[in-house]
Amino acid sequence: MLDRRLDHSGESSAIRHHHRFLFCVLAAALIGFAMVAIAHGMDRVESNQDAPGRLFSDSPSPIKPSEYGMAAVAGKLDTRALAHGANVLLLVLPHGTEVELVRRHIYRRGEEDLTWVGRVSEERDSEAQLPLKHGLVFGRVRIGQDTYELRSDLESRLIVEHLDLSRMPAEGDDAIPIPQPE
Repeated sequence: MLDRRLDHSGESSAIRHHHRFLFCVLAAALIGFAMVAIAHGMDRVESNQDAPGRLFSDSPSPIKPSEYGMAAVAGKLDTRALAHGANVLLLVLPHGTEVELVRRHIYRRGEEDLTWVGRVSEERDSEAQLPLKHGLVFGRVRIGQDTYELRSDLESRLIVEHLDLSRMPAEGDDAIPIPQPE
């Protein structure tokens, strides 16, 4: 039989227990709905990460390379896929080849402050490091003996340059020595 004694508020203890039970059921249902909504949102983020992102938002055009380059292209930079940590990035190289970069790691330091690390798909001897900070990209992609430098400017222009490492100045006696701890 239900305890029908009244408390100081005039409510029976059976009614109070019933209200507590209903509150617990409602709270559990709300938590369940919230978890499903969060999981659904995470699925959408994951699907965005799986879709290949392009680093150029337009078709890049050939430009004159620097004194250390053999060929270069420039185009409009699109940082969205990089900033969202896409698993695959598409990059057009100076000779017109499009390569697929596959992410291995991403190191986030803050909003649009990260380093995307990966390799070129189907190229065992390759690596890619693409730091992004404040909308600017300065990185390198290496495929075998070929090295490509990526650099952007304040006008959101991305330059990809095929470097000739033999033209780089040799590190010699004019290098600034690193101070040694005493």
